[in-house]
Amino acid sequence: MDIFEKIRSDLLSGRMSRRRALQLLAATGAVAVTGPVTAQRAAASDDHPLVFTWTGYDDPGLFPAYQEKYGALPRFTFWGDEEEGVAKLLSGFSPDVIFPCFYKIKKWYETGRLDAVDTAKLSHWEDIFPSLRALDGVEQGGNVVWVPIDWGQTSVLYRTDLAPEYVGNETWGILWDPKYQGRVAAFDSLVDAVVASGIMAGLDNIFDYRSDEDLEAAREWTRKLVQQVPSSPTTRRPWSRAWLPVRLSPRRPGRSPWCV
Repeated sequence: MDIFEKIRSDLLSGRMSRRRALQLLAATGAVAVTGPVTAQRAAASDDHPLVFTWTGYDDPGLFPAYQEKYGALPRFTFWGDEEEGVAKLLSGFSPDVIFPCFYKIKKWYETGRLDAVDTAKLSHWEDIFPSLRALDGVEQGGNVVWVPIDWGQTSVLYRTDLAPEYVGNETWGILWDPKYQGRVAAFDSLVDAVVASGIMAGLDNIFDYRSDEDLEAAREWTRKLVQQVPSSPTTRRPWSRAWLPVRLSPRRPGRSPWCV
């Protein structure tokens, strides 16, 4: 088996993350363009827009109108986290659509690579809650550059049969329970872990870490969480193999979970 076939096999089986596969391909001198890994999903042709986003947002169920009109899905490529995505954009990568989270809009905008969005061409723009359209950062330089299309809350996902003592007694503290050390899973992304750590630290504002004292308090709880987690995948494929040893997880709508 040559190295390219080995990478392909490990990627499809979930033994290798998408990020690691790209690193290995780069090391061989190959140029990789990522897309959906699922074998049965037909790849879109080059005349469809390329969407740069989180893994999981290539679900066909999110694009019924597009598929009905154009007969296929858009093309997709993914980042492990948004720092990686911004770096890729700065290196010259040019997708057609970017799907960042709200807290990073300014950083994406500062790359100089975002065009204004003509909201007059968006048939559902007026259907978006006014409070979301008015979020700080939606407009940059007097232009709309980001459209809020989904939102939700982060919570903990756990197996009630393996952690029955938390049924009806749900708490973020389950992720730090020594009993489940080595059975907690979390994405390789700083956002959820730090906010959850801020909750455990008892901070007044879990989204503001400009205070050195608050930052250190959250950092200490994050260190403890790291001791609970055996690995931190950046894609959702490893979760299919994680449910036996793993019991708990923080979860965001549309994303694969952190698990215990």
